[in-house]
Amino acid sequence: MPTIQNSKMKSRQQTKLASWQYTGPLRTASGELPHGCPWNRHWALWQGEFYRPPDDRILHRVDLSICLIELNNGRWLARPIRSDVLFDINSPQFESRHAALRTAVAHVIRKARWRARARGDFLPYGYKISPETAQEVITWAMGLLNLEPAKLYHPPAPAKGPGVSGQLQLEFSL
Repeated sequence: MPTIQNSKMKSRQQTKLASWQYTGPLRTASGELPHGCPWNRHWALWQGEFYRPPDDRILHRVDLSICLIELNNGRWLARPIRSDVLFDINSPQFESRHAALRTAVAHVIRKARWRARARGDFLPYGYKISPETAQEVITWAMGLLNLEPAKLYHPPAPAKGPGVSGQLQLEFSL
């Protein structure tokens, strides 16, 4: 079995890898292998740049946060992208940090809007946030890109038709 060689580890701390654990060429810019579960095929959040939404208890959940990792091949990984589980060794790689950050910001904004619009018993991502909280997330995420914050879209109220005075009488014939 190969052993992980890391300059920060002492010799007795080096762990042995099983054959199913990832030992391929993909590493962070500092040379670290992926440390996330399962089977060391996912990147841990602490291995890269980690950004959290503003101070609010519900916003400290990991799914509304952003993480960027620079790889040893000069490319970047972003989380979240498309879903929260795709932060593994097969995640899409981006040419620049800005492209990775734009993709992660777009996903967080989309998710905040979905959470604010959730109605009834069906909650698409497990919990609902208020429109004000969603606007805070959008403002924070757009601020990471130094862009003017977008407003949360509120659909216009349906137009009311002309009122009917009195009783409406219907005739049926067979």
